[in-house]
Amino acid sequence: MKIISAFKTKYPWIFKSLIITPVIALLVIPMALGEGKINPFFFYLFYPYTFFAMAGFQIEDERMLEDILFIGFLLYITYGVILTFSERKGIAKETLRVLIIAHVTAALFCIILL
Repeated sequence: MKIISAFKTKYPWIFKSLIITPVIALLVIPMALGEGKINPFFFYLFYPYTFFAMAGFQIEDERMLEDILFIGFLLYITYGVILTFSERKGIAKETLRVLIIAHVTAALFCIILL
């Protein structure tokens, strides 16, 4: 428990992202795959960069698709790492704003274009 407590105090954004990532994945997957048909809206909303990569690479191979989706689930952990480094430099609020704007913009483009 000491290790978790030390990690939580030293790297709070990474700790939060490690908690949030599986929760988002567990919420999004049933919403997207509900009622026997795929509704990609929630995937587009929460994992837009994954779908841009899939569209850009024109992925049809199952193995490559699985790899890209796995990388997509690491998106929020990457956000946590970025925010941790920016907090040490004292620019966490600005970085959070940029990440939110970039994510929302990418999600909107993904919803509109794909």
